[in-house]
Amino acid sequence: MQRVALARALAANPRVLLLDEPFSGLDECLRLKMGNLVKKLHQERKITTILVTHEKREAMQMSDRIALMNEGQILQYDTPRNMFRHPVSKAVAEYFGRVNYVKGRMINHRFYSSLFEMSSELEDGDYEAMIRPYSVTLEREGTYTITGIAFMGEMAEVKIEVPEGVIVSQVMSHELERLGLEEGDRTGISIEENGVTWFRRGA
Repeated sequence: MQRVALARALAANPRVLLLDEPFSGLDECLRLKMGNLVKKLHQERKITTILVTHEKREAMQMSDRIALMNEGQILQYDTPRNMFRHPVSKAVAEYFGRVNYVKGRMINHRFYSSLFEMSSELEDGDYEAMIRPYSVTLEREGTYTITGIAFMGEMAEVKIEVPEGVIVSQVMSHELERLGLEEGDRTGISIEENGVTWFRRGA
């Protein structure tokens, strides 16, 4: 039925194709096939295609540009990569996946917190470092306690108790096994320098 509806729309040779939640009733396998079909038609026919979706993964995979909206307002209009890597607000950051926040202060172009220090070109002031779980790297030994491990197939989500509360790391399951870490163990963590987005506190 979805293919027939798409064929009918294309029969008129439109300059713009509007798709409103076109894959919402499909299972994962058929959703993937239909997504690939729409992308192929878009590339072959050069039709500007506007896709409305609530699925963040679908938006990332299908789009050249994303307009993330909330209550009729566009929060950010950008490429999928920039939307994920450089969100302009916490609302945008949190929509596209799990995040960690670490409070600290920037002094003479260096960020200081209870968890880590890092150089930056930002001006002095109070900031929050937004860190995606995959940018939190585990170490075999350290001073922080692992409070939970959730196995998710290829990936594992690890919760670590730190001075500010709990920080989440996502690592490959085989890497966790290599480190030999289990719930209750002590671990160290390091933060990837290019994995931090800064938000000015109070801004």
